Amino acid sequence: MKKLRFALIEALIITSGSFQRNDLITMMKMSSAKATRTISFYQEKSPTNIRYDSSEKCYVKGEEFVPVLFDDERHALQFLKDIMGYEDGDKTFRNNAITAWILNNGSMSRAEIKSVFLFEDAQVTRTVADYKKLMPTVKTESGKGLCFPKPVKESNYTYASRRLKNSINRLASFNATAAQIYNEN
Repeated sequence: MKKLRFALIEALIITSGSFQRNDLITMMKMSSAKATRTISFYQEKSPTNIRYDSSEKCYVKGEEFVPVLFDDERHALQFLKDIMGYEDGDKTFRNNAITAWILNNGSMSRAEIKSVFLFEDAQVTRTVADYKKLMPTVKTESGKGLCFPKPVKESNYTYASRRLKNSINRLASFNATAAQIYNEN
């Protein structure tokens, strides 16, 4: 299991260039303490591969990155798709981005979902349905779209902005990597 967690860190760094501890917690269903130990273990075994970027609040690819488990981006991408159920437009990142958007803007309309994720109408409908299953407290208001029923604390806005930025950057990076690899074939 340790090798699987190690591989997840490396695959995220190779394909996206960054990850957060919460990504490990969510994707591997582990405690925050175990995620911290996993990151420390990876840093111990490959000290130049990742570093913590305090301004972005995430781990990023180190200057002297040398992959240990994957030969190239294609293998890392295949691992994420096959083993972790990752796909183009991964639900975890998409849901983080939607949550952050709603926290920052008060709501997210179908048109905004379509624009941000470059989705067709059917994909927007599935995304809204999936998100409402994940977040049962979210409501759909006429003219507004998805929104939370209660006002959110002011302190959550900075965190939400960072999550939105990181999620959208990761989606863009992952999609670009996938497109580049699959266009080579």
